[in-house]
Amino acid sequence: MITGSCYRGIIPLLLAACASAAAITSKIDSEQQWERSGHALFIQCEFKQAAQTFENGIGVYPSSAVLRYGAGKSYVRLIDLSTFSAARNAHKAQHRLEQAVELDPKNEEYLRELFDLYVYFPEFFNDSLDRAADLVESAETRECREEMLTVLQTSRREHRGAEEWLRHRTADFVSGVSYLVPLH
Repeated sequence: MITGSCYRGIIPLLLAACASAAAITSKIDSEQQWERSGHALFIQCEFKQAAQTFENGIGVYPSSAVLRYGAGKSYVRLIDLSTFSAARNAHKAQHRLEQAVELDPKNEEYLRELFDLYVYFPEFFNDSLDRAADLVESAETRECREEMLTVLQTSRREHRGAEEWLRHRTADFVSGVSYLVPLH
């Protein structure tokens, strides 16, 4: 049996809980606050929560390039953290970063993050180095274009070397086991 004094103790607690829940939901009421909340989580290396915060902000501000960039950048950081969801995070990052670049094409920070995604994670995208090369032309400043071209050329040399090594190793492997396969 609950006595009247027990109700008097519970009611203030319930009111306080409701007030704090309302304060939390009303705390984030602008695009800049969504950005700051996501950025704070990003800085703390809470990339999954940061991505979710940016995604929630995109739900409220669907035309926000900065929130899409924050989400994309968070997904990029998640690629290395989980082998099982790396491909999914790479494609989420690509989607959000492409949207950010589309909404704000003059922002070289957005462009560079998308470029880096293609260059440093080519295993997730078809023709990623070609996509990166297309982005070089979009860079506004000469310094940015030159830096991107240098990175792209280095990456192409490294990939070409890796492809040749893999082709050579595959040929050695196939010739090494070919005697096991009957040629009827």
